[in-house]
Amino acid sequence: MTDRLNYATHAIEDIQKQLDHFKIDEPLVAWTLDHLVSAAKFILPDRGELLDLTNFNQQHADLIKLPYPVTLIEAPFPPRPEQRLAATKDVSSRRIGLYVEMSSDEVLRDFEGAELPAPDSNGVLVIAIYYVDEFKMWEVSACGSYVPYNQQVYNSHTGYNTPASREMLAEANAEGRKLSKLAIRSSLVPLRPVVLHGMREEGMSNNEIASVMLGNLLDEQIMMTQLCTALSRSNVKLTDVPVPEKLARKREKMRKIPLYDYTAVSLPGVR
Repeated sequence: MTDRLNYATHAIEDIQKQLDHFKIDEPLVAWTLDHLVSAAKFILPDRGELLDLTNFNQQHADLIKLPYPVTLIEAPFPPRPEQRLAATKDVSSRRIGLYVEMSSDEVLRDFEGAELPAPDSNGVLVIAIYYVDEFKMWEVSACGSYVPYNQQVYNSHTGYNTPASREMLAEANAEGRKLSKLAIRSSLVPLRPVVLHGMREEGMSNNEIASVMLGNLLDEQIMMTQLCTALSRSNVKLTDVPVPEKLARKREKMRKIPLYDYTAVSLPGVR
C-alpha cells in the first residue's frame, strides 16, 4: 500500500494560519492555496526520482505537457549522501510542486513584474511549496517560473545563460548535484512582492535574488519532467490512493480541512 503524504492539506492549514496570524495581505498566496485544493494530485517517490534524467534531451522536453490543467506533485526529499547544502538554503524534506497551465499573455496580465516570457506561447507556471525543517513551517516560493511548452533544449554549459542562471548552476555544482548539460528555459514570475522587497532590504542584488529563486524552483521543474516522462511510458503504474472514509468523516466532524485523493506513480523495474 502506498503511504499517503497529505502535504497539501498540511501546507494549506499552516500557510493559512500564518496569513491569519500576521494579517498579511498576499493575494497570490491565497490564489496558490485555492489551486492546491483544486489540483489533480500525484505522489512520486523520494526526490521525485522515477527516471535518471541526467541525460535530459529534446525527447524529454517534447513530453512536457501537464496531464491536467492544474496538477500537483508531492514527494519526500531526504538528503542525498553526497549533497552539500549551500549556506543560503533551508533544509526542506517535504516538497510540493504546483503546476498551472497558462499562456504568456496571461502571465504578463496577471503577475506584475513577471520576466518577459516567450511571446505567444503556452506553458506552465511552476510554484514551489516547501516545508522548512528548521522552523517546522510551510512556505510558498516568492517566485514561480513560467516554462513554455514546445521549446528547444539548449546546452547550459556552452549556451547563453543569464548571470542569475550561471550563479544557480555554479551553486548546484558546488552542492554536488548532477544536472544534465541540456536544459530548457524558464522565466521568473513574482508571487510574493513583500518577501522579495525584504531580500533587497537585506542587501541582496536582483541577480542574487533571481539565482536563489531559480535554485528553489529547480526540484519542482525536474519533478514535472519526471511525471510527464513517466506518464508516456507503457510500463507506468498508477495507483489510486483514496482518503479512508472513516478518517474523512472524523476530519469533517472536527471541522478540519479535508484530506485529498492522490494517484501514486511508479515505474516498476526502472531506475
